[in-house]
Amino acid sequence: MAVTLAHPKLLVLGGWLADQDGPGYYRIKLPFDALEKRGHAVEYRGVLPWRLGRRPAHHVLVGQRISNEGTSRQWLAAAGDVRRVFEVDDDLLNVDPSSATAQAFYRDPAVRRTLVENVRSADAVTVSTPYLAEVVRSEYGVTAPVYVLPNCLDPAVLDLPPVTQDGPVTVGWAGSDTHRGDFEQVRRPLRRWFARHPEVGFQTMGVPYGYLIDRHGPEKPWVSVWSDPVGYMRELDWQIGIAPLANTQFNRCKSDLKALEYAARGIPVVASDVEPYRGFVEHGVTGFLVTHPREWAEALDALATDPGLRARMGAAARVRAATRIVDDHAHLWERAYRGDEG
Repeated sequence: MAVTLAHPKLLVLGGWLADQDGPGYYRIKLPFDALEKRGHAVEYRGVLPWRLGRRPAHHVLVGQRISNEGTSRQWLAAAGDVRRVFEVDDDLLNVDPSSATAQAFYRDPAVRRTLVENVRSADAVTVSTPYLAEVVRSEYGVTAPVYVLPNCLDPAVLDLPPVTQDGPVTVGWAGSDTHRGDFEQVRRPLRRWFARHPEVGFQTMGVPYGYLIDRHGPEKPWVSVWSDPVGYMRELDWQIGIAPLANTQFNRCKSDLKALEYAARGIPVVASDVEPYRGFVEHGVTGFLVTHPREWAEALDALATDPGLRARMGAAARVRAATRIVDDHAHLWERAYRGDEG
């Protein structure tokens, strides 16, 4: 079906998804939906969204982590026919061993060659953080423009009330099965702290890493952020959020998304003092940044014993999260997709 554009600055965007999990949602679906509200024509799917062939200049193909042999052939064949933007939000050349499945895939020499060829051939590259942008330039050899597009929130999630900070205290964590190594880094201080505080609950949504810290609390059923972003955020209802992250190259390239999600619910975070969280968590104001093992206990003690502190930090975190609404940042995605330098 032909698309009639009301203004030459409006785009026709095709998103080529790698998945319908968090990366697919935050890096394609959410910003594309925001751009559609601004008048752009968008579609996104798990296969090449258009037939190959020369298209007008306002058509943009956004490919997410394209590295399979078959999809790579299509990606390379589209060169010159359409503006191609390669989207990547992880350092795929340095996947941590604790993410065994992903590491096995991206360690394959053929996959690595294909990935590098694809990202170098793009007209532009989009990433989630300045740190990852520098890695993509220096280690992937990208000479095309690299645009930093921060992960953002659907404005509807801030319509949820903040979590209640009086009454019983629960510490929580949500995430995928790629974080075992991060929990291994902090298992001893967390195990000791929870042993001293049997009155504090521990709850997870995603992977039940509680067994690593001898706390087998109830696991929340997983809610897909793709299909129900408000429902997903509603399930983040604990009083303190933790965000352990080992100081590895792969993790330094990650974003602050976990702390951002907690902040949107008014949850103060105790996070590892590593690159992704340093720019978002204001130590002592919206949460705590932890460097030494003993600091996990100190931060958790401060928050678990003081509901007023939790409420103040949670409120400050909500204010910070409100600066990352996708509608307020859609112009950055437009700039990248158009190829604007200014």
